[in-house]
Amino acid sequence: MRILEYIKTIKLTICCFLISIIVINSVLITSAPLSMGMEEIIYINSLVFIIVGIFTIIGFVKWRGEVSVIEQKLNHGESIIENDIKGDSYYLQIIRKIVELKDSEKFKEAEECKHSLRELNDYITKWVHEIKIPVSVCNLVLERMDESCSLNDIKRLTEQINKIEYYIEQVLYTSRASSFEEDITIAQIDLDKLIKKIVRKNSYLFIDKNISLELQDLNYEITTDSKWLGYMIEQLINNSCKYTQENGNVKIYAEDDQNYIQLKIRDNGVGIPIKSLDRVFDKGYTGDSGINVTKATGMGLYIVKKMCNKLNYKISVESEAGDFTEFTLSINKFSDYLKI
Repeated sequence: MRILEYIKTIKLTICCFLISIIVINSVLITSAPLSMGMEEIIYINSLVFIIVGIFTIIGFVKWRGEVSVIEQKLNHGESIIENDIKGDSYYLQIIRKIVELKDSEKFKEAEECKHSLRELNDYITKWVHEIKIPVSVCNLVLERMDESCSLNDIKRLTEQINKIEYYIEQVLYTSRASSFEEDITIAQIDLDKLIKKIVRKNSYLFIDKNISLELQDLNYEITTDSKWLGYMIEQLINNSCKYTQENGNVKIYAEDDQNYIQLKIRDNGVGIPIKSLDRVFDKGYTGDSGINVTKATGMGLYIVKKMCNKLNYKISVESEAGDFTEFTLSINKFSDYLKI
C-alpha cells in the first residue's frame, strides 16, 4: 500500500502543519527582540519535522494495518466480515456498522430462503404421495382389463405408467437431495439382491427394446444407505437402456479394489464422444450422440454425481462413440458417515 494514499487522507493536517510552521518562522524572523539566528531557527524546524515525521510513519503503519485486509478482500472480490475491520477510528466504526447491517440482512435472506425451500420440499413430497394414488389406480385398472383390449395398447399404457412412476421418483429424490443429511439410514446391504430388485422394477426397459442383461460377480456386502444407492444405480441402468438400441446388451458387474467396491454398468449403445465426456454429469446435459431421446431431462446423472459427492463415493465414465459406454460407481467399503 503506497504512502501517497495515506498522505491523501491526512492532507488537511499536513497543510495546517505547514502553514503553522510558516507563521511561526515569520514571527521568529521578524521579531527583533527575540534576536534568534537563522541557524537556531533551522535547528528548531528540523526537530519539529523529525518529530512530525516519526508520528506520521507510526500513523501510516497503524493505518495500513487497519485497511490492508479490507483492501485485499475488495481487490479479490471477497466478502468483508466484521472481524476483518481492525481499529477504532470513527470511519472504521461506520464501516463496521455497515458490515453488521449487511450481515444481518444476508442472514435474514438466507433464513427466508431456507424456509421457502423447506416449504417447497414439503409441497413436492406431498404432491408425490398424492400423484401416486391415481397411478396405483391405473395399475389396478390395467390388471382388470379384459381381453378386448389389444396387447399393444396394454403394453403402451404399462410403459407410460412406468415412466410416470420413474419421473415421480426423480422429482422426489431431487427435492430430498438438498436436505440429504436428514434422510439417510446406514445399514449393511447385499449388492446382488439390491441390483436384482432394481432390474425387476425396471424390466420394461429391457423388454421394450429386447435388451439382453448380464449380471456377474455381484456377491458383495456393503455398508451404505440402500435407498440412495438404489436410486443412483437405477439412474445408471435407465441411462444405459435409454441410449442402447434394440437387441443391445447391458452388463452389470462388480470388482473389489482395495477400499472400494467398483460397480460397473456397461452397454454397447451409441457411446459418448470424447469431447462430451466431461459434460456427462452436468445439469441438463442430454447428450449429443444424434439419438432422439425426447424424454431425457438431463437430471439423472447430475443427481447421481451430487449424491456421490455427499456419500464420499466416486463415479467415472469411459466411452467410445458408436461402441460402448461404461459407468464405474466406486462404493466405499468403510465410509466415514460421520462426515455426511
